[in-house]
Amino acid sequence: MVFSLFQKPKLLITSVEKVNLESEVLRLAEFFDLFKSESTEWVMPENYVGNLDSSNESVTELFESLLERLEIDASRVRLHFSLEEVSTVSGMVLTHNSDSAIDTDSKQLRSDFKSDVVVGSNVVYSAVPSELVRILVTEKLILNGYADVNDVDLGFSAEVATALFGFGLFTVNETVACNQVTSAMTSYFSIKKLGAINSFGIGFLLALIGWKSGRSDRNIANYLRPDAALSFKRSLKYLDKTNDSLLADHNLLRLESSSSISALEAYLKTDSASTLIWVMRLIESRSELPRDTGQIKPTLFGLLDHKDQFVNQLALHLISFAEKLDDNETVRLAKVTQSKDEWSNAVAANVLSKHLPFEQLETDFSRLLQRSDHSAAANVAQIANRYGTEASKFSDGVCDRIRVALNRCDFFLGKWYVLILMSISENARNQVEQFFADDEDLYRGAIELIDDAVDVTQINPNEAKPAPAEIKDEFVVPAWINI
Repeated sequence: MVFSLFQKPKLLITSVEKVNLESEVLRLAEFFDLFKSESTEWVMPENYVGNLDSSNESVTELFESLLERLEIDASRVRLHFSLEEVSTVSGMVLTHNSDSAIDTDSKQLRSDFKSDVVVGSNVVYSAVPSELVRILVTEKLILNGYADVNDVDLGFSAEVATALFGFGLFTVNETVACNQVTSAMTSYFSIKKLGAINSFGIGFLLALIGWKSGRSDRNIANYLRPDAALSFKRSLKYLDKTNDSLLADHNLLRLESSSSISALEAYLKTDSASTLIWVMRLIESRSELPRDTGQIKPTLFGLLDHKDQFVNQLALHLISFAEKLDDNETVRLAKVTQSKDEWSNAVAANVLSKHLPFEQLETDFSRLLQRSDHSAAANVAQIANRYGTEASKFSDGVCDRIRVALNRCDFFLGKWYVLILMSISENARNQVEQFFADDEDLYRGAIELIDDAVDVTQINPNEAKPAPAEIKDEFVVPAWINI
């Protein structure tokens, strides 16, 4: 019991999720000039949806009151009730028509969004308050120029903004919809997300905003789903006890990717995972990354022992850009190739392949080939591209991996193995023909994978390939693939 008094409260979100939420809060707060007043209160749902029923009139009344509260020009967005179904979980959707218009003040062409909030015949009325708020906040971000209608992160930004504008209690209880589905002889519950952030994330977000802006009324937890309420309470305790937030360090917020590398490195001495991830992301966007990572290599290698997995991974990613490694650093990376984190051990072998002959990486190459996951396959593909036919003795093993991918119908994984085969075999098609001689279906599937890989990457398997300039992880197309 005594020990628990001094134990740091644990968050229910990862450090990466925490940084993503905090950085978006920072951007929105700066753009809309928020946090200037600490007297802003949460908008209580009962004050807006008390008269909401299944009638169009009550939805219209809620729509108009939200427009006024969010200060959205009513002439720029309409509410439309459709007799047809809308293909979303909530039965509601925001549509846009963009035309050119002359701004009366600047006399310049501007994009004039004419938007419709479409309520389909399949609308889920219990989801109307949360979805209508989320839709209108999305429209506000577009109209005010914070985001473009085609931004891939628009949904995420809108959900954070919803909480920042005080409407977080509207959305937190509708982040998932749970529906019973009956299919053939079975019956099960289908869970679908309505929002861009899960309940744990919104619980942290509400706590963060309350902690920062003075909205410290902890009774709002009574309005939340049990999982969100638990995250809210834990997050408040965490922030109160640790002060560990990007919003707490004003000097940190002045940092930019163009800051001196020594200034950025100074912040890598902290133990805060949030600060470390934030600063390493700034470093990652620098124009002279190989030079800069070379200067701070000792610090980055030190972060490989950090207790936060995401800090480890991001440090390893930055190390991959360094042009040289000394003997001690090579030994340190060799240890990472044996780590339990499968992403890290695959990337570490990839990094080492830039600096070591194939004989020293042969065991790791073989080990990664035995795995059948995208993380291993993507990194082996780049290792194979470096070593080329030096790894040709593994050709049959790669063909066996192609067989596994085809049997799983995992064609994206199969393309990675095809790229490996094209790198290490002098004639990938002949190799496939010999290996799958007894199975026409698998042979045809493997040949299709080769053709697809050639079409997508524009790689000619009969031409010499330049060595990759840099290493990317499995979430990014490798630098040597010419899309």
